[in-house]
Amino acid sequence: MSNSGILVAADEKLEWLLPWWWNRYSAHNNLPVAFVDFGLSHYGRTFCTERGEVIDCPCNPPMSFCSKKGETIFGKRFEKSWFKKPFAFLLTPFETTLWLDIDCEVLQPLDSLFEREGEIHLAKETDAAIARDPNIEEGEILYNSGVVLYRRDSLLVKKWAEAVLEEGSDFWSDQHTLSRVITSENYPIHLLEEKYNWRMSQGLNIHAAIVHWVGSWGKDYIRHHGGIAEELAALPKI
Repeated sequence: MSNSGILVAADEKLEWLLPWWWNRYSAHNNLPVAFVDFGLSHYGRTFCTERGEVIDCPCNPPMSFCSKKGETIFGKRFEKSWFKKPFAFLLTPFETTLWLDIDCEVLQPLDSLFEREGEIHLAKETDAAIARDPNIEEGEILYNSGVVLYRRDSLLVKKWAEAVLEEGSDFWSDQHTLSRVITSENYPIHLLEEKYNWRMSQGLNIHAAIVHWVGSWGKDYIRHHGGIAEELAALPKI
């Protein structure tokens, strides 16, 4: 077991992002990477095997209970694999793990994150996303599960997985499930600075360490424009 590393996951639908993600990550970092197989093709699995450890995710939570709500809210953007995320977290081979969604563009070294103390670190969802969300209870904080730093023995991750299995019909995304557990149990967490999970709906941040291209429009932007790394590199150095 390595002390620190990166954990990502993909299936055949999103594996086209793997070369892009790896290019952005490896330009600034050399921490080991483990890839969780959510249903990769032979190409996708081979790509991952050549660059790190590949982990099978045998847990397939019953999706019938969450599909209806998720598909109603997200339509074609809804991904059933979202609910596999906490089970992927539990499979990490690292003592300290940084989970990154495959649509996260890494723009800076991330080593300093692993110097932080505490069980789990994550960022809040953006104000705009919270404002248009009809499923948040009064007083509840919605956290984004796209970038998460956590310890391998995290009790919160275990509770998150249990909530997906036992109360999945109450939720329509993995991060809503996680946020409800944090709120209902007043679970202590550490907040990541926005620069480590920057959403472009917030505007351009030239100091962002990780840009999270959420939603179908974000994937379309990556497909057609490749993110923002090249544009940032072209800015004049003052």
